[in-house]
Amino acid sequence: MARRHAPENDLPFAWVLHINSDGAVQSIDAVPQALEAEDGGFYWIHMKRADVRAIRWLRAQIDIPDSVKEVLLSQEDEEPHLTGHENYICGVFRDFTQELDGASDEVSRLCFYVTDRVIITARRHPVHASIEARRAIEQSQADIHRPIDIFKLLLEKIVDGFEARVEQLWSSVDHIEDHVLDDNMYDDRHQLSQIRRSAASAHRLISSNYRAVLKMQKLPQLYPQTQDLLVHIGHHLENVQHESSSIQDRARLLHEELNAQLASETNRQLFILTILGTLIMPPTLISGMFGMNMKGLPFADDESGFWMAFALCLLSSLLTYAVVWVSSRRS
Repeated sequence: MARRHAPENDLPFAWVLHINSDGAVQSIDAVPQALEAEDGGFYWIHMKRADVRAIRWLRAQIDIPDSVKEVLLSQEDEEPHLTGHENYICGVFRDFTQELDGASDEVSRLCFYVTDRVIITARRHPVHASIEARRAIEQSQADIHRPIDIFKLLLEKIVDGFEARVEQLWSSVDHIEDHVLDDNMYDDRHQLSQIRRSAASAHRLISSNYRAVLKMQKLPQLYPQTQDLLVHIGHHLENVQHESSSIQDRARLLHEELNAQLASETNRQLFILTILGTLIMPPTLISGMFGMNMKGLPFADDESGFWMAFALCLLSSLLTYAVVWVSSRRS
């Protein structure tokens, strides 16, 4: 089924927001002529990396270093990383894509470039964190006065998305655990396998972003006020990473417990079938002997021969059951 992403406009950018000096936000439906706003505010330019018009605009900006342009236009499979400079910060993070009904399981990259006067972000598919950050800004739910504030908000929304996904997986594991502990013989192995797959994917996603933050903290030169922000985000990413790892451990243990319960139930059913086969075997042997077309068979000329043979079969089953019962009691 085709993915249903959030609707977009016809501009080369997903959006351009102008935030003035007092924090008022205005959406601009035109390409800005300069990166720096003239009224003391700044721009948040969110690029569509698949639009060639946006790519031409970016390459024409002489104030942006070539190394930053390469980061903003890098390939989709590039790992998350951060690059620090005394005048700017740029890099790549990974986040869940945004569809009409919320965040999906698909992963896309969010590239960014932050200075004192502008923040430029770029993506190929709609990214959950950027859409949530824009909504928070337009609804005055965030205190934004500088581009670094938007960068902080983006990182927080990325972590919030990870936490929501981990919470969803945790709730699913709790639901299956209740079934297992109640000894309800539901075969949840398929659902549990899906949870383990989603948890492993989320753990890899969280870990890759966490490693990028840790590497950035060790750089000698950092954009001002970035160090405290990275420590704050790194702490939250570490906690979410531990929770995602715990989900994997719980899901694996539940899978083993569920397999053990199903194996125990299978053994119980095989035991019942074995007992039934053991009880039926002597009557089958006796009826087979009486079924031989030969002279000299017992009860052949007796009018009550059938009932006598039936009683003999029943007696053999009772004796067999008694032998099995005594053997089980001794063992």
